[in-house]
Amino acid sequence: MPEIAQPMALDLPTLVITEALILIQLAALVYVAGVRMRDIFRGPTFWALGLFCFAASQLLFIWLDSPEHGPHQLLNHLPAALGCCAVLIGFDDFADRGRNWRGVGALAGLALCDFLLQSFWWSSYALRVTTFGSVQILFVLLLLPRLYQPVSGQRRLGFKLMRMLAWGWGAINLARIICVLFSPEQYSAINQVVQLSYFVMALFFGVWLALCCWLLMHERLSAGLIHATTRDALTGSHNRRGFSALLSQESHRLVRQWSSTAVLRVAIDDYPSLLRRYGGQAGDRALMAFAEAVQEELRDVDGLARLGAEQFAVLLLNADEAGAKVVAERLRRRIQDLVVYTPAGPIWFTASFGIAVLPELENELELVLKQAEQALQAARAAGSNRICLLPLPSLQAA
Repeated sequence: MPEIAQPMALDLPTLVITEALILIQLAALVYVAGVRMRDIFRGPTFWALGLFCFAASQLLFIWLDSPEHGPHQLLNHLPAALGCCAVLIGFDDFADRGRNWRGVGALAGLALCDFLLQSFWWSSYALRVTTFGSVQILFVLLLLPRLYQPVSGQRRLGFKLMRMLAWGWGAINLARIICVLFSPEQYSAINQVVQLSYFVMALFFGVWLALCCWLLMHERLSAGLIHATTRDALTGSHNRRGFSALLSQESHRLVRQWSSTAVLRVAIDDYPSLLRRYGGQAGDRALMAFAEAVQEELRDVDGLARLGAEQFAVLLLNADEAGAKVVAERLRRRIQDLVVYTPAGPIWFTASFGIAVLPELENELELVLKQAEQALQAARAAGSNRICLLPLPSLQAA
């Protein structure tokens, strides 16, 4: 009978070399993506460096993992620690925060002390595993606070996956330390299984780390594109498309849970004359100062949008007729007292306001916006620096 071929067993060197090659390719992809998007965000370059260092650490481990190499067996610990430091710096840069050099220095210092201690004094397999795992656990403890801090303009899925990955990697290293403490012999059966399992988990960690980095870049890029298409480039407020989406979102919310809502339409008085007198640059500064002043008077739940050259709209949530009047009067006084300093000289201007309030149990905010536009036209027809509120029956008739 012909011999039946036995399945090839997965040996540790093959696994680790394969893992290192995969990480090198992923590091190259993350690096190229980061270079292409370096004008949008920072961080991927250091993530790529971290992945490359992890790969170098694994190749050194296979090359030097034999007793005749003596203390050189520990050289793979240094690029692994350097990779951890690079990943931490990458997350600091990606979140546009200052780099936490204290934590990075502590991690690098612990790895260096581990190398010097075991190279020139005393070393054992259990000590190597314990100190290496301790460095990885410290890396996780330094990484987690960075992943729990909110990042402006960033969706949360990527950070959620990174948190799960970090917790899992910390637990794996802790479990490995516990196993080696109970069985300190390197070539015992249990340690052979644990070591192979550890590098399988390390492969998953490296691959998922690269994928999470890709996801974070994709989310930031998507958020930037959404911001660019829904925000006014000059004032930073919503544009017409973004405000329409906001009104639609709130209209759906009002179906589920109704609350009094008001819309203000605002226009700078005699803006064309201001442009003719002071120029376009001064006009842009006036618009930016106007938007900033209005935004400072609004709550976080309210919305501001620029719908025309000098025309804006404000969405006031949980605001009835009296509340909308109070807000409009406060804004009118704030704009009236506003002084904008430009190269052409200081500028003063006023604004007119139209108010419309959502009828009870209604949810069509687009109709309220149209009614606020009619109220604004009435205010401008009456003069400048005026507030007009159309009576509720006019809205119901509309």
